[in-house]
Amino acid sequence: RLLTIEDQQRLRSEQGVAAVEFRRETSLLLAPDRAPVTLIARDRTPADHDAVLPLIDRTALPAGAEVAWISEAMQDLYGWTTGMTVRLPVAGRERPVFIAGMFRDYGRSTGVVVIPRERFLAWTGDEAVSDASVWLEPGRTAGSVIAALRKGLVNGDALEIRTTGEVRALSMRSFDRAFAVT
Repeated sequence: RLLTIEDQQRLRSEQGVAAVEFRRETSLLLAPDRAPVTLIARDRTPADHDAVLPLIDRTALPAGAEVAWISEAMQDLYGWTTGMTVRLPVAGRERPVFIAGMFRDYGRSTGVVVIPRERFLAWTGDEAVSDASVWLEPGRTAGSVIAALRKGLVNGDALEIRTTGEVRALSMRSFDRAFAVT
Protein backbone atom coordinates (compact mmCIF):
# COMPACT_ATOMS: atom_id res chain seq x y z
CA ARG A 1 0.00 0.00 0.00
CA LEU A 2 1.20 3.53 -0.69
CA LEU A 3 1.77 5.98 2.13
CA THR A 4 -0.29 9.13 1.74
CA ILE A 5 1.04 12.62 2.35
CA GLU A 6 -0.72 12.55 5.74
CA ASP A 7 1.00 9.27 6.60
CA GLN A 8 4.37 10.71 5.57
CA GLN A 9 3.88 13.79 7.76
CA ARG A 10 2.75 11.65 10.68
CA LEU A 11 5.73 9.33 10.27
CA ARG A 12 8.17 12.25 10.25
CA SER A 13 6.64 13.72 13.40
CA GLU A 14 6.18 10.49 15.36
CA GLN A 15 7.79 10.60 18.78
CA GLY A 16 10.94 8.51 18.76
CA VAL A 17 11.61 8.93 15.03
CA ALA A 18 14.93 10.69 14.38
CA ALA A 19 14.88 10.57 10.56
CA VAL A 20 12.93 9.09 7.67
CA GLU A 21 13.84 8.36 4.06
CA PHE A 22 10.94 7.84 1.67
CA ARG A 23 11.08 5.91 -1.59
CA ARG A 24 8.66 5.43 -4.46
CA GLU A 25 9.04 2.25 -6.46
CA THR A 26 7.31 1.78 -9.80
CA SER A 27 7.79 -0.11 -13.07
CA LEU A 28 9.08 1.26 -16.36
CA LEU A 29 8.58 -0.49 -19.67
CA LEU A 30 11.65 0.35 -21.73
CA ALA A 31 11.12 -2.22 -24.49
CA PRO A 32 7.88 -4.00 -25.40
CA ASP A 33 9.63 -7.35 -25.77
CA ARG A 34 11.29 -7.23 -22.33
CA ALA A 35 10.17 -7.28 -18.71
CA PRO A 36 9.68 -3.89 -17.04
CA VAL A 37 12.56 -2.48 -15.02
CA THR A 38 12.16 -1.02 -11.55
CA LEU A 39 12.35 2.73 -11.04
CA ILE A 40 13.18 3.76 -7.48
CA ALA A 41 12.84 7.40 -6.51
CA ARG A 42 14.68 8.08 -3.23
CA ASP A 43 14.83 11.01 -0.82
CA ARG A 44 18.54 11.50 -1.42
CA THR A 45 20.86 14.03 -3.02
CA PRO A 46 23.27 12.84 -5.72
CA ALA A 47 26.11 12.81 -3.17
CA ASP A 48 23.98 10.71 -0.81
CA HIS A 49 23.26 8.18 -3.54
CA ASP A 50 26.98 7.80 -4.21
CA ALA A 51 27.52 7.17 -0.52
CA VAL A 52 24.73 4.62 0.10
CA LEU A 53 24.46 2.59 -3.11
CA PRO A 54 26.93 -0.30 -3.50
CA LEU A 55 28.57 1.42 -6.47
CA ILE A 56 30.95 -0.47 -8.72
CA ASP A 57 31.39 2.44 -11.13
CA ARG A 58 30.79 6.19 -10.97
CA THR A 59 31.62 9.35 -12.84
CA ALA A 60 31.66 13.09 -12.20
CA LEU A 61 28.29 14.77 -12.59
CA PRO A 62 27.87 17.40 -15.29
CA ALA A 63 26.44 20.67 -13.99
CA GLY A 64 22.67 20.78 -14.18
CA ALA A 65 22.21 17.20 -15.37
CA GLU A 66 19.29 15.07 -14.27
CA VAL A 67 21.01 12.04 -12.77
CA ALA A 68 20.28 8.35 -12.35
CA TRP A 69 22.11 5.30 -11.07
CA ILE A 70 21.64 1.89 -12.65
CA SER A 71 22.05 -1.69 -11.58
CA GLU A 72 24.49 -3.99 -13.35
CA ALA A 73 21.53 -5.69 -15.03
CA MET A 74 20.80 -2.48 -16.95
CA GLN A 75 24.22 -2.73 -18.57
CA ASP A 76 23.72 -6.42 -19.35
CA LEU A 77 20.17 -6.02 -20.70
CA TYR A 78 20.25 -2.60 -22.35
CA GLY A 79 23.93 -1.77 -22.82
CA TRP A 80 23.67 1.28 -20.57
CA THR A 81 26.92 2.41 -18.92
CA THR A 82 28.09 5.09 -16.54
CA GLY A 83 28.48 8.43 -18.31
CA MET A 84 25.71 7.83 -20.86
CA THR A 85 22.59 9.95 -21.19
CA VAL A 86 19.47 7.80 -21.65
CA ARG A 87 15.75 8.49 -21.85
CA LEU A 88 13.28 7.23 -19.25
CA PRO A 89 9.56 7.06 -20.08
CA VAL A 90 8.06 8.76 -17.02
CA ALA A 91 4.63 10.42 -16.81
CA GLY A 92 4.04 10.17 -20.55
CA ARG A 93 7.30 11.82 -21.61
CA GLU A 94 10.84 10.75 -22.39
CA ARG A 95 13.07 12.15 -19.63
CA PRO A 96 16.81 12.42 -20.35
CA VAL A 97 19.00 11.34 -17.43
CA PHE A 98 22.75 11.10 -17.05
CA ILE A 99 23.94 7.79 -15.62
CA ALA A 100 26.11 8.82 -12.69
CA GLY A 101 26.95 5.35 -11.46
CA MET A 102 26.33 1.63 -11.55
CA PHE A 103 25.59 -0.51 -8.50
CA ARG A 104 25.17 -4.13 -7.54
CA ASP A 105 21.60 -5.32 -6.99
CA TYR A 106 21.07 -9.02 -6.38
CA GLY A 107 17.33 -8.68 -5.84
CA ARG A 108 16.07 -7.65 -9.28
CA SER A 109 17.31 -9.40 -12.41
CA THR A 110 15.26 -7.22 -14.79
CA GLY A 111 17.17 -4.04 -13.87
CA VAL A 112 16.86 -1.00 -11.61
CA VAL A 113 17.12 2.73 -12.20
CA VAL A 114 17.41 5.02 -9.16
CA ILE A 115 16.62 8.74 -9.33
CA PRO A 116 16.19 11.46 -6.69
CA ARG A 117 12.59 11.50 -5.44
CA GLU A 118 12.46 15.28 -5.86
CA ARG A 119 12.91 14.75 -9.63
CA PHE A 120 10.19 12.07 -9.70
CA LEU A 121 7.83 14.47 -7.90
CA ALA A 122 8.60 17.25 -10.40
CA TRP A 123 7.95 14.93 -13.34
CA THR A 124 4.82 13.20 -12.05
CA GLY A 125 3.29 15.23 -9.23
CA ASP A 126 2.86 11.85 -7.48
CA GLU A 127 3.66 12.37 -3.79
CA ALA A 128 2.74 8.87 -2.60
CA VAL A 129 5.53 6.62 -1.37
CA SER A 130 5.84 2.85 -1.33
CA ASP A 131 8.66 2.42 1.20
CA ALA A 132 10.20 4.24 4.13
CA SER A 133 13.35 3.72 6.18
CA VAL A 134 13.06 4.98 9.74
CA TRP A 135 15.90 5.81 12.12
CA LEU A 136 15.00 5.92 15.80
CA GLU A 137 16.08 8.40 18.42
CA PRO A 138 18.61 7.04 20.92
CA GLY A 139 16.96 4.98 23.63
CA ARG A 140 13.81 4.20 21.64
CA THR A 141 12.85 0.64 20.81
CA ALA A 142 11.53 -0.50 17.46
CA GLY A 143 8.54 -2.18 19.12
CA SER A 144 7.24 0.98 20.79
CA VAL A 145 7.61 3.09 17.65
CA ILE A 146 6.04 0.39 15.45
CA ALA A 147 3.05 0.15 17.80
CA ALA A 148 2.58 3.94 17.69
CA LEU A 149 2.82 3.95 13.89
CA ARG A 150 0.31 1.14 13.49
CA LYS A 151 -2.07 3.07 15.71
CA GLY A 152 -1.47 6.51 14.19
CA LEU A 153 -1.20 5.92 10.43
CA VAL A 154 -4.14 5.54 8.07
CA ASN A 155 -4.56 1.76 7.69
CA GLY A 156 -1.47 1.31 9.88
CA ASP A 157 -2.40 -2.31 10.54
CA ALA A 158 -2.09 -3.05 6.82
CA LEU A 159 1.54 -1.86 6.65
CA GLU A 160 4.38 -4.31 6.32
CA ILE A 161 6.93 -3.17 8.89
CA ARG A 162 10.25 -4.94 9.37
CA THR A 163 13.19 -4.18 11.63
CA THR A 164 16.75 -4.11 10.31
CA GLY A 165 17.37 -7.53 11.86
CA GLU A 166 14.30 -9.01 10.16
CA VAL A 167 15.32 -7.59 6.78
CA ARG A 168 18.84 -8.93 7.22
CA ALA A 169 17.53 -12.42 8.14
CA LEU A 170 15.16 -12.46 5.13
CA SER A 171 17.96 -11.33 2.84
CA MET A 172 20.31 -14.00 4.10
CA ARG A 173 17.67 -16.74 3.63
CA SER A 174 17.06 -15.56 0.05
CA PHE A 175 20.79 -15.32 -0.62
CA ASP A 176 21.38 -18.80 0.79
CA ARG A 177 18.52 -20.25 -1.30
CA ALA A 178 19.85 -18.64 -4.46
CA PHE A 179 23.26 -20.20 -3.92
CA ALA A 180 21.77 -23.56 -2.95
CA VAL A 181 20.01 -23.62 -6.34
CA THR A 182 23.18 -22.78 -8.24
